[in-house]
Amino acid sequence: MNILIYYDGEGRIDSRGNSLYNIEKIIGSACFNSLIKENIKIKFILPEISLFNYTSWNTPTVPTIFSNTSINKAALDFFVDNVEKATISDEELIKCFNDKVRIEEIYFLDLEEKIDEKSFDRIKKIILEKIGDFNPDIVISHLLNLNFLRRIFENKMVLVSEWGIFSRYPLPPSIYFDPIGSIKMSFLNTFADNIKNYPITEKDNQKVEEFKKEITSMLSKTLDVSHLIEPYKKRFRKIILCPLVGVFYSEGMCPFADDHAVVRYVMKHVAPDIGVVFTVHPGPKTISMSEICYYQEKYPNFIYIEELTEFLMPSAALFPYVDAMINFTSLTGTMALLWDLPIISLYGHYNDWMKDCGSLDDLETVLTNPITNKNNRIYWYFTHFAIFENRFDDGKFYKQYFEKKLEKFNKKGITFDFYEQNEDFEEVSNYIIKTLQENIDNPKENPKEKGVFLFGKLKIFNIVRLKKEVKIYFFGIKIMHISFSRKKMFLFGIPIMSWKNK
Repeated sequence: MNILIYYDGEGRIDSRGNSLYNIEKIIGSACFNSLIKENIKIKFILPEISLFNYTSWNTPTVPTIFSNTSINKAALDFFVDNVEKATISDEELIKCFNDKVRIEEIYFLDLEEKIDEKSFDRIKKIILEKIGDFNPDIVISHLLNLNFLRRIFENKMVLVSEWGIFSRYPLPPSIYFDPIGSIKMSFLNTFADNIKNYPITEKDNQKVEEFKKEITSMLSKTLDVSHLIEPYKKRFRKIILCPLVGVFYSEGMCPFADDHAVVRYVMKHVAPDIGVVFTVHPGPKTISMSEICYYQEKYPNFIYIEELTEFLMPSAALFPYVDAMINFTSLTGTMALLWDLPIISLYGHYNDWMKDCGSLDDLETVLTNPITNKNNRIYWYFTHFAIFENRFDDGKFYKQYFEKKLEKFNKKGITFDFYEQNEDFEEVSNYIIKTLQENIDNPKENPKEKGVFLFGKLKIFNIVRLKKEVKIYFFGIKIMHISFSRKKMFLFGIPIMSWKNK
């Protein structure tokens, strides 16, 4: 089996200063390193700048790019050393068009299927030159759905890969491979009715309920922001959440020019006695603090809590306290299913399989209607669609996974049974809970310890300090815990004091 991977490079300069995070984490470590060990042949087309970043890793040319990275260098080296590589530059793609365009515009034109025939022919020629005599059985596009790849390889199975429902620590990450595309043309939305009507037993429904109860309880304790949101809970009749993800206008999908247009639209369509909490996506900020202050003054029910930026999952931290959420293309929408949150979609058909409505005109109805049971959708997603971290090193699983998908594609194309059940729900949910608990108990940050000794030998006190936590042990028994993130002090596990920032 031959696999061609095209890395579109839209994330090539991310918040870590390089594109190699995506290449190592989602492409290499999450899947293809294990497939390489199964002797699967892989060709990798990547942006020229990404390969430059990699070769510059240990040189003084760009010394600050990798200073704070979490990239596993050995895993990245293994992937790069064991795939056949071809680079594509921004200039090469831009030259395919007669007009002066930015690289981002090319990907938007492709998303909207507006690339003219002459430009497409030039792109096709470049891609075919890059792969040479490599004949792929499967083509994988990462991070974006690229229609030009589907046209170039029209008889091949083309998959889009991305993070799944979980992507942030302390949850175990997940990925997926979509055979139809992304945004409006995804498997999830093409077969939305099938997913919404997927039958599960009462026993399975109860398993999902138990999982939701346990994971939401654990995350609520770990991501405790009650002290930040409670003042707003008292002030407003209802509160809704709106994660900003840096949207831009795209025909038939997103009607908003940018995040500012989102804010204006939402605040215009939400009653003054309903608070709207806005969170921002990690990475380059699309709204500045001065603009946020302006919106806070202009709209009394506009809520932005700066302290939430200290949390890895600010939106998820708010789930227990909000009454509904607005979703665009964020996977926080999928996570919100675990909290039974009503989902209002404002981005085309992206959320069809899980949304409660597609307009803020229906907000009051959504807020007053009984909660819709979506446990069957969660069950299907976890057992059929997502691939979790416990499979990342399992090359045999991936080999069988892609062989089955290829067989189904060649026999009858893409139907709802393209995804067979890969996981037992109870097993995968137990794995997620176990991993979450381990990550909570053993955070990635290396603790700094100090001991208080009696006669210089017998340790009576042990002080363990993390960035936002201090734990004090007396003869190995935890007697005190000071949590600066939760703004609470515990004595023998009992909260005895809490405080607020001025």
